[in-house]
Amino acid sequence: MKRFVKSLSSFKSHIALLAGGILADQLSKLGAVHGLGDLLMSDGFLYSRRPFEIVGQWIELNLAYNKGAAFSVTPQKLLPFLHPTLFFTLITFCAFGALAVLYRRRPMPHFSTRLGVILVVSGGIGNLLDRWRLGRVVDFISVGLPDMPWRWPTFNVADSLICVGVGFLVLADNLDVSLFKTRDSAGGVPVDVAETAK
Repeated sequence: MKRFVKSLSSFKSHIALLAGGILADQLSKLGAVHGLGDLLMSDGFLYSRRPFEIVGQWIELNLAYNKGAAFSVTPQKLLPFLHPTLFFTLITFCAFGALAVLYRRRPMPHFSTRLGVILVVSGGIGNLLDRWRLGRVVDFISVGLPDMPWRWPTFNVADSLICVGVGFLVLADNLDVSLFKTRDSAGGVPVDVAETAK
């Protein structure tokens, strides 16, 4: 496990993960629009006529669009004089700047922090590309309880990457200790695996 983690710790690996996340998000959205969109509305966008069940009503695919943030949150209403796309572009680049600083200041063995940054940035770019191209974000994953009127806000792969990335950032210290620390067989003293592997 530690060897696998170390193989994902190089800058090249992070670039590959970043590109892979963006590609997975954009391809999944393209597939959703062409595979689920069967109803052309007056705004010129395709929507789903009915949800496609994956695991009963627990997990469904239902094409929708979101002009707000992740999970349909609408923080752009705080600055209504800004165009939503401009608002989210500014917010996204500010977040990228802060994450870039965090990435540089947390070198190995802070693997979880860096992985969290990569996932958040990958998801952020994926949704930002939608805003630049469509003025809204493509969502298509719907989860909820059967026969319940309320469902979790529809989301996409980029939203998932952001949430998982935030989870890595929040739990980074504990995760890195479990991944990179072992105990010296002689005295039971914690030893940094990244150091011993040098």
